[in-house]
Amino acid sequence: MLTKGEECTNQGQAYYERLYRQRVLHNLNRRAQRLGMTLVPTTPAAQPA
Repeated sequence: MLTKGEECTNQGQAYYERLYRQRVLHNLNRRAQRLGMTLVPTTPAAQPA
Protein backbone atom coordinates (compact mmCIF):
# COMPACT_ATOMS: atom_id res chain seq x y z
CA MET A 1 0.00 0.00 0.00
CA LEU A 2 1.30 3.43 -0.87
CA THR A 3 1.10 6.57 1.24
CA LYS A 4 -2.17 7.67 -0.38
CA GLY A 5 -3.94 4.41 0.45
CA GLU A 6 -3.65 3.09 -3.10
CA GLU A 7 -2.57 -0.38 -4.03
CA CYS A 8 0.72 -0.68 -5.86
CA THR A 9 0.12 -1.57 -9.51
CA ASN A 10 2.55 -2.74 -12.16
CA GLN A 11 2.42 -0.28 -15.04
CA GLY A 12 4.11 -2.63 -17.49
CA GLN A 13 7.34 -2.47 -19.41
CA ALA A 14 6.00 -0.16 -22.13
CA TYR A 15 5.16 2.47 -19.50
CA TYR A 16 8.66 2.44 -18.04
CA GLU A 17 10.27 2.45 -21.49
CA ARG A 18 8.18 5.50 -22.41
CA LEU A 19 9.33 7.30 -19.23
CA TYR A 20 12.94 6.36 -19.96
CA ARG A 21 12.70 7.67 -23.54
CA GLN A 22 11.18 10.96 -22.34
CA ARG A 23 13.94 11.37 -19.75
CA VAL A 24 16.69 10.62 -22.29
CA LEU A 25 15.26 13.06 -24.84
CA HIS A 26 14.87 15.77 -22.22
CA ASN A 27 18.49 15.39 -21.09
CA LEU A 28 19.74 15.27 -24.68
CA ASN A 29 17.81 18.43 -25.48
CA ARG A 30 19.36 20.23 -22.48
CA ARG A 31 22.84 19.08 -23.49
CA ALA A 32 22.31 20.30 -27.07
CA GLN A 33 21.11 23.70 -25.83
CA ARG A 34 24.21 24.09 -23.66
CA LEU A 35 26.31 23.47 -26.77
CA GLY A 36 24.30 26.03 -28.77
CA MET A 37 22.47 23.42 -30.83
CA THR A 38 18.87 22.40 -31.25
CA LEU A 39 17.39 18.96 -31.80
CA VAL A 40 15.29 18.45 -34.90
CA PRO A 41 12.82 15.56 -34.80
CA THR A 42 12.88 13.22 -37.80
CA THR A 43 10.90 10.21 -38.83
CA PRO A 44 12.65 6.85 -38.42
CA ALA A 45 13.95 5.25 -41.60
CA ALA A 46 12.07 2.22 -42.86
CA GLN A 47 13.74 -1.07 -41.96
CA PRO A 48 14.59 -3.27 -44.95
CA ALA A 49 12.68 -6.55 -45.01
